[in-house]
Amino acid sequence: MTKYYFTAPEGLRELTTPCKDCWVCLINPGEQEILTVSQQCSVDSDVLAAALDIDERSRIEVDDNYTMILTNIPTVEGEDEEELYTTIPLSIITTRDCIITVCAKDTPILRAFSDGRMRDFHTGMKSRFILQILYQEDSLYLQYLRIIDRKSDQVEAKLHKSTQNRELIALLGLEKSLVYFSTALRSNEAVLEKLLRTGSMTKWVIPDAVSGATTLVILKGESTEALPSLLHMFLGIRGGCLGETCGLALLLGGAYLLIRKVISWRTPVAFIGTVFILTLLLGKQPLYQMMSGGLLLGAIFMATDYSTTPNTNRGRVIFGIGCGLITVLIRVWGNYPEGVSFSILLMNILTPYIQKHTLPKPLGGVSA
Repeated sequence: MTKYYFTAPEGLRELTTPCKDCWVCLINPGEQEILTVSQQCSVDSDVLAAALDIDERSRIEVDDNYTMILTNIPTVEGEDEEELYTTIPLSIITTRDCIITVCAKDTPILRAFSDGRMRDFHTGMKSRFILQILYQEDSLYLQYLRIIDRKSDQVEAKLHKSTQNRELIALLGLEKSLVYFSTALRSNEAVLEKLLRTGSMTKWVIPDAVSGATTLVILKGESTEALPSLLHMFLGIRGGCLGETCGLALLLGGAYLLIRKVISWRTPVAFIGTVFILTLLLGKQPLYQMMSGGLLLGAIFMATDYSTTPNTNRGRVIFGIGCGLITVLIRVWGNYPEGVSFSILLMNILTPYIQKHTLPKPLGGVSA
């Protein structure tokens, strides 16, 4: 049986033909089905048929066109007291355009995906899909092991009271299941270690996440990547640390705090203004400097902290100018691309002195 699935915006859909980023699910396929999928996905038919051999061992096979991860999954044969827990191969084959699973039996591991019961499942996210399959596989092992443990206790209790061989045979069957499971789990462990060691999880085209140089690293000349547009910078459609990427959201948050009179405008304006003027004079793309790194986040939400910054108006301006000056010094001439956090910490040290020399003198008072 061959089925094609694709994660659309409205949810998982079953298709009649494969497409890019789809999941091809083969359950006990015939020769013609294997040949058809082989032609559609450019994978050798022998690779697709590997999981149909009950004696196949767990392994990883890497080729220019595909990567095959073959593991042994738990399954049950027979019914009720005659149940025998054993293992069968399941292969996961990833190509540039799709992911293929092949198994000789319909298994609850794959049914959880095809029935739409798996959360955060996307056919195009191959590495996540593989990890979810391996997680389901381990969960099924644990479920069956609990059942085996419970049945063993029941059989042992009956065996103490019985003189017949029926319970003894049942106990031997359960022990045989444990042998199957332990052998399969040892092989699967070796496959998982190799998978993590060789970096195969990161070779596919569609990643779950992307890492790259930040805007400040590019501005500092330590990366050849292109700068994002100013609009993307303002809207946060770029890389960066959590909470610092979207200039629009940060400015809206600052406006809310100003309207509620939670913070004063003097420190953020002095901080951001100093960075803008200095980088403009130095020819360091001031607009990018303003919206890069943690400048907006630090100026609006960190440099306005009550307990570590001056309480006087003049002190707040001096504090903001000092933060901006140190930030530019570190960004332009320092080893680190970012200097906002350092500048705030350094100016926090000077806060008592700024506070002391900016306090207004009482009328008729004398200098201390």
